[in-house]
Amino acid sequence: MDKFSGNYDYKVDEKGRIPIPPSFRGDLKGSAVLAKVAEKCITGYSKAGWERVLADLDSDPVPNAEMRKLKRAIVSGAFEVEIDGQGRVVLPFKLRSHASIADAVVVAGTGSEFEIWQPELWAAELGTVEEEAWQLIEKLHKQKLEKSAQ
Repeated sequence: MDKFSGNYDYKVDEKGRIPIPPSFRGDLKGSAVLAKVAEKCITGYSKAGWERVLADLDSDPVPNAEMRKLKRAIVSGAFEVEIDGQGRVVLPFKLRSHASIADAVVVAGTGSEFEIWQPELWAAELGTVEEEAWQLIEKLHKQKLEKSAQ
């Protein structure tokens, strides 16, 4: 299982490339899949991680209309990118535009995936999350207890 953690500030070069944090590169094995999944950021996966996402999306043999729309939104907007010899990837223009990325990014590990944010949007998101973190932990803990009681 991939384990991406920490957050790193990088500049976007004139070709739209950013470095991938060195600690992420081993799990990525030379390439990543970048997609629009949630919020105004780019979500990155290893090939194995992306395969798990696709398997989850394809788990229903006859998906309903909402699931078909979700699959279209996520899968059609995903790009496989190669990590070059200097540890950089090109951020596709469509994804940069979606995430409002111009000349700087924050690459943040979120466990089994990583996110690429425009710095001001990242700061706002992180501020919101930090304010609500304990409430979220309590809610998730309660849900876990409810599931284990079933």
